[in-house]
Amino acid sequence: MVGPDWRLRLRDGFTLTDARMTPRDVSARFTIACCATSATRIPARRGSTTRTGKVAVNALGIELAGCPLDEKISEMHALRKAGDPVGALALVALDNPMCPGTGHRICNDCMKSCIYQKAGAGQHPADRDRRADRRLALPWGVEIYGLLTRWNPLNVKRPFALPYNGKNVLVVGLGPAGYTLAHYLVNEGFGVVGIDGLKIEPLPADLTGAGGAPPRPVRDWSEVYRPLDERVLEGFGGRLGVRHHRPLDKNFLTLLHLTLARRRGLRMYGGVRFRRHAADRRRVVRTASTTWRSLPAPAGRRSST
Repeated sequence: MVGPDWRLRLRDGFTLTDARMTPRDVSARFTIACCATSATRIPARRGSTTRTGKVAVNALGIELAGCPLDEKISEMHALRKAGDPVGALALVALDNPMCPGTGHRICNDCMKSCIYQKAGAGQHPADRDRRADRRLALPWGVEIYGLLTRWNPLNVKRPFALPYNGKNVLVVGLGPAGYTLAHYLVNEGFGVVGIDGLKIEPLPADLTGAGGAPPRPVRDWSEVYRPLDERVLEGFGGRLGVRHHRPLDKNFLTLLHLTLARRRGLRMYGGVRFRRHAADRRRVVRTASTTWRSLPAPAGRRSST
């Protein structure tokens, strides 16, 4: 079986082959997305349910549960349409502060639940990526995003991060689950040390702040952005940072790395493997959903995660 020629992508090197949606394509989705804002149910966000209240299933047997993060998708479109791009990014960061890591086509649960399947499901992840690009292209766009991860005025319950509470946590693995967990723990006031088996390349000291000096603010996104065929693998992001994942611009991982490296309550170390002796007869496993559980280790064997 051979696909059509217009679907064929010839790869030359390791540059980004997915240019994502154009501003015109993004704007074309506003009307469709905003139509659901005033509805009592927003399928792309909350999923589709049957009359009995159960989660609906499509023809392929996939549950239409909506966005797993409960991201306010239609509200994001409404703010952007009203001419408030920074407010749209703040609304995304409210439920998904590590949004640059959930790149285009990596998560499409909202598209599966969209009610406009026949007219073309809303490309919400692609729109969010394009919106992040546009906000980062603003003067001090990198600093605006970093501020929203620490202080978000739309978070009515607590817009700011808590001070250090004297408790320390070790996060094993700095993939998408690990760095997201580290972010939430730091905001809750914990001291966090993150370790990863891959070597994590250090960022420029002036950008992260060395020797007690404040980090140098980044005015233009071009100071951090590098073409993928010239970008050095940083080791941050786990397998997401090592594999050549076509839809994800790895510069977004650099943005997350820089944002987290600036946090006072977080330290990250690469080239470290976590091992516990089998005499404990227990091992700690972190699942992809960033929950923790303990499992019995086989007797007489060493275990590691």
